[in-house]
Amino acid sequence: MPHLHLRNLFGLELEELYITHGIKNIAMSMINIFIPLYLLNIGYDIYSVLIFFIIISVFHAIFSPISAKMASKIGIKHTILSSLPILAVSYLLLFILPDYGFLFLIIAILYGTSRGIYWVPFHVDFAISSKKKVRGREVGLLAITSSAARIAGPIIGALLITFFNFNLVFVITAIILMFSSAPLFLSKEIKLIPKMSFGKEIKSFDKNIFMAMFGSGMNGGIGNVIWPIFVFLTLGSYLSVGWIKSLSFLVAVMTSIFIGKLFDKYGKDNLIKVMSIGNALVWIVRMFVSQVWHFAGQAFGSGFFGRGRDISVEATYYNAAAKSEDVTEFTVLREVAIHTGQVFVLAVVWVILQFVDILEPTFMLAVVAVLLSLTMLRVKN
Repeated sequence: MPHLHLRNLFGLELEELYITHGIKNIAMSMINIFIPLYLLNIGYDIYSVLIFFIIISVFHAIFSPISAKMASKIGIKHTILSSLPILAVSYLLLFILPDYGFLFLIIAILYGTSRGIYWVPFHVDFAISSKKKVRGREVGLLAITSSAARIAGPIIGALLITFFNFNLVFVITAIILMFSSAPLFLSKEIKLIPKMSFGKEIKSFDKNIFMAMFGSGMNGGIGNVIWPIFVFLTLGSYLSVGWIKSLSFLVAVMTSIFIGKLFDKYGKDNLIKVMSIGNALVWIVRMFVSQVWHFAGQAFGSGFFGRGRDISVEATYYNAAAKSEDVTEFTVLREVAIHTGQVFVLAVVWVILQFVDILEPTFMLAVVAVLLSLTMLRVKN
């Protein structure tokens, strides 16, 4: 029986994306979840942390259309490549932030800029390279490579932070990032010419997709900023934050391809309903966790329902993007929707924390966020 490679199943272009994204996630998983904790550790309060991530999202949204323009000039792959040195520099500047406080805003701007430049060409490339009949499995495999790469990252990062320091992790992350884009150039460059008629595209952009992506941004804001702070304050160690995140990624890897196959076989409707409601229940349960075994249990729930929601929503989005009049503009609007949601939720958290001194009430924002995924049920594929 002949050996089947990824390229036989999904094509060389997708194989390159999987590998590049996997390498990038190995690097970023070692530090990203700890950045809010690092800022708190060096003396910033939680309001400054919220400002930091709001600035990141604002500049992500600003640079998304700029990224589309870059991709039309220098190509998708060179645009992705150009984002990585900016991201690496932002990590290295975190190294010296305690001594040069003026870098706080600069680091957030650079980090947001690099993300805005990276994600638009990545999603465009995936949308045009993937196939509708197996898109669920393709998104599932993307989730697997992403999560598999991140299983060990949080634990490794936690160990390095605990026994050495944050600075070592920043340097290692920056070095790995600089090599992560190499697999993209195994095939030729892709250039797309976007129409950039955003006024027309905004009017035709499916409002249901906008709301689902807005919700994804809200969920990301709570999950990536507030949740790790809550875990650390409750359990008291970086290792606790690391192993809980790693366990969630492990469960995601074990279930991703199965969920992707379900999407291809049965369609989006039932899957989005079950996974969104399940994910909402996970966030409700998180309001009451306090023991180690509680966190282990929610990691299983998050890994399954959270990843299931992500795959079903993302596969539905890629189907819609592939059919859109201009996939580049469509993707830019997706990124703007996500980061509008993230800015909104972090601003609301700011307001909530003016009245209460606990984080649990903010988890209800994540409940609302994941339930917004149900708007994808109205999207025609």
